[in-house]
Amino acid sequence: MVVLSKDKAYLYDLGGMTFMHRLNLDYHLGRVTMAANVSGERPLMFYSNSAEVGTLKVFDIEQRKVTKTLQCHQTTILRFACDLDGRFIVTCSTHGESIRLWDVDKGERIASYLISGGLEINGLFFAQTGVITILTRTDESQNRATLSLFKAPKEIKQALIGITGETIERLS
Repeated sequence: MVVLSKDKAYLYDLGGMTFMHRLNLDYHLGRVTMAANVSGERPLMFYSNSAEVGTLKVFDIEQRKVTKTLQCHQTTILRFACDLDGRFIVTCSTHGESIRLWDVDKGERIASYLISGGLEINGLFFAQTGVITILTRTDESQNRATLSLFKAPKEIKQALIGITGETIERLS
């Protein structure tokens, strides 16, 4: 379990009810997520802070250290979401209209998706089926929002659930 304070993350082992580690996370602003680790391979935590523009840190909970830093955007990362095992992560920044899909192990960008119209991205979700959901506000005066869905590339979908798909495209 991870407990966040203003500038720290506290890691606990709930099985043994013990404190594991304290990590300094200056300026994280709540941009922290954990992979569910369903395969049991590796428990990972991802975080970004506004002091290091555009970077996403990958923290291995068992090793208790940052194992990778991804340079994802030119501006501060606003939102990100990972698959259940933390193999893939999708990111968006505070400025711009690009949603990016990353292979965490390789540290490589796999795909990009552009949201037109300068819409504010309020939610970003990565389903185990390989569908990425983006929630954007379209009409602030009427409090309306839009959901955009797109498919991950075929190799990602195969890695996630063993099915085939097409290249990245918007779903109707």
